[in-house]
Amino acid sequence: MTRLQPFFSTIEQSIGYLHLAEIQKIIKKELKGKSGIYGFLCKTNNKLYVGSSIDLSTRFNKHIKGFKSNILLQRAINKYKLQDFIFIIFEYCGPEEVISREQHFFDILIPEFNILKTAGSSLGYTHTPETLAQISGENGKNHIPETLVLMSEANKGENNVW
Repeated sequence: MTRLQPFFSTIEQSIGYLHLAEIQKIIKKELKGKSGIYGFLCKTNNKLYVGSSIDLSTRFNKHIKGFKSNILLQRAINKYKLQDFIFIIFEYCGPEEVISREQHFFDILIPEFNILKTAGSSLGYTHTPETLAQISGENGKNHIPETLVLMSEANKGENNVW
């Protein structure tokens, strides 16, 4: 938290105990319909993730559930668990301002968990060779014709879900 001390007077909210269902429920209710800039701070290594959303409640939920979330943040949550994180609302702002305000906080705080360094853009992001292989099907996910026939036969008659 020491890295955020200069910003304490401007931080709207910071909430711990994210592993508790009741806290998650309160956060989601409080954030419903609000847009702004948020962060997750890991207390163990003092690393930060900064994000923005026009629906903070939904975005918070996706991070907590690990759905459409930043992979570096998710790995840290899996390693250290939610109780090691503090959720921060840096500021509430209008939907038209979230990208510029997120970039402002990127530039000042230089968050370690963020993969992309430009708010709202995937410009400059390069997939790893492993990811490219997965996308193209080079990792064996494409089935050979014999397997496709077997799968088709297995789903005929009584086994057909339709």
